Amino acid sequence: MNLPLGLAKKLLILQGGSSLPASQLRHEVVDAMVEQGVLYRQLQGRSKESIRLPDARAFAHYLHNHFGIPDLADYVQHFADPGLSGADAVVLGADSKLRRQRSFQGFLVNAYDPIPCVLNGREWILAPVEGTYAFVADFESFLPAPGVTVVGMENPESFREIRRQRYLFADLQPLFVSRYPQGKDLLRWLAGIPNPYLHFGDIDFAGLNIYWNEYKAVLGTRASFFLPEGTAELMAAHGNRALYVQQSLQIDRAGIDEPAVLEALGLIERFGKGLEQEVFLGSNPET
Repeated sequence: MNLPLGLAKKLLILQGGSSLPASQLRHEVVDAMVEQGVLYRQLQGRSKESIRLPDARAFAHYLHNHFGIPDLADYVQHFADPGLSGADAVVLGADSKLRRQRSFQGFLVNAYDPIPCVLNGREWILAPVEGTYAFVADFESFLPAPGVTVVGMENPESFREIRRQRYLFADLQPLFVSRYPQGKDLLRWLAGIPNPYLHFGDIDFAGLNIYWNEYKAVLGTRASFFLPEGTAELMAAHGNRALYVQQSLQIDRAGIDEPAVLEALGLIERFGKGLEQEVFLGSNPET
C-alpha cells in the first residue's frame, strides 16, 4: 500500500504540531497508526474526536519502516509534481511493491537486576545482559512478580541506558518497557496485570498528553507519572524552549488531580520550557 498524497498532506499538518478532526482522517493507514500507537485519538466534548501526533520521532520511524519515506515534506512536495519520474518515485517510497506490515506482536523489556516472572505458566528470571533487551511475544501469559513496578520509558535512548538511571529507582524493583516500537500490545498487557505502572517520559505538553490520554485513561489509579527529584533545577539549566514554543498540543487540566502531573504542568509554564527525558542520563549525583 502506498501513502496517498492527500493523506500525506494531512499527516504533514499533524507533524507540524496541529491536530485534525478524526472525520478528516478516515483511512486504513491512519487506523493502523492509531493501533500501533504512532497517532492517537482524543475525545473533544461528548462526541467529537481529534487525531494528534504525540511523538515526532516515532512517527518518522514508522513512515520510514512501513513506507520507505525518509522525509514526509519531500514526499509531499515531489509527489505534487506531475513530472516525477519512476526512479524518483522509488526513492521517495512510492514503489508499488511496498506493503504495510504488522509489527511483531509483543514488546521490548529490560532490567538491570534479575526480575522474577512467569511466562506460559513457567517461572522465568528476566536478566538481559547489558547491551541486549528481551522481546516478549506471548505477552498474554507474561506476569512479573507482585513486587515489581513496570516503568514505561518513552524514549529509546533512555530505555537502552537504564543502568545509568539506576539512581532514580533505588526504592523500586523496576521492569522497564519501551513505548516504541509497539502497537497496542503493551497497553493491553498493562491493563491485564495487577502491577503498578510508572510512566517516565519527556516533561512537556506532548509527554503529559501521552501519559494522560494513553496510559492513565486506561490504567487509572495503577498508573502514576514519574517526576524525578531535582526536575526543577534541571529544567532551569537544561530545559528546551523549543519544546514549549513549538508544541501547540496543550493538555486540558479539567479532571486532572494527580499531583505529579499538576506539578509538571506548573514547571513547564513557570520556566516556559520542556525537559527531554535523556537529560537524566547525565544527571546522576553519585557520578
